Formats: sequence, structure tokens, C-alpha cells
Amino acid sequence: MDKDAPISDSIGIIRTDDPQDLFGWEEYVVFALLLLVSTGIGIFYGFFSQGKQKTTAEFLMANRSMSVFPMSMSVIASVISAITLLGTPAEIYNYGTQYSIVMINFFFVMVAAAYLYLPVFFKLQVTSTFEVNFNS
Repeated sequence: MDKDAPISDSIGIIRTDDPQDLFGWEEYVVFALLLLVSTGIGIFYGFFSQGKQKTTAEFLMANRSMSVFPMSMSVIASVISAITLLGTPAEIYNYGTQYSIVMINFFFVMVAAAYLYLPVFFKLQVTSTFEVNFNS
């Protein structure tokens, strides 16, 4: 057997020492397009957009004028990342359903955060936990 050939382990994950075995030219093209589009969006909104935000409150909090739906989508995107969406099925497949305990507790943690922590931060008018000074 060739020492540089990909090796499949017991659960079907291909292990290889050569990065060329993982990405073909198609993946590099898609990755390059993703970087170019992201850079283009950043350059457009950074230099050419007319609706620039003047303060950090306008940028981070939309000047506190967002409706419920976009704010909810922003929070969901922050909490449920792509790694969570990809990693949870793999975790359950590899180690069983004990991960469901995490999902059950997730509900209680979100309720506690919504009713205990967020009202305090809203009243303090802060955009980050790093802005809270416990000494004063």
C-alpha cells in the first residue's frame, strides 16, 4: 500500500497527509469566489455606501430601531452557528444520543438569558458584557 494514499478509519473519515487530496480545482474556485465577493461587499459598504453609521450604537444596535424579526434572526445566527449545524449530527452519530441532554438544557439556558440577563443589559444601554463595570 502506498504510504501517501488516503486511509479510511472505522467510521469512514478519510485521513490523508497530502492536502492536495482534499481540495480539487472546483473547491478552490468556489473558495476564491467566496473571498472575492466578501471582499467586494466590504469595500462597497466601507467606501462607497451613502448610509454610513456615525456611532458604534448605530452600527452595533441599528440605533435601537430594529424590529423583532431581524433582531431575532441575528440572535439565532449568533447562537446557532454553522459549526453547531454540522457538528451536532456528527456528535450524535459518533457518540450516541446523550448529546440530547445538552439540547434539553439549551431551552432552559435561553429562557434564563432572555428573562434574567437581557433586561439588565437593556436597562444599562450597553452593547457588550465588556462594557459593564462592576466596581462602580
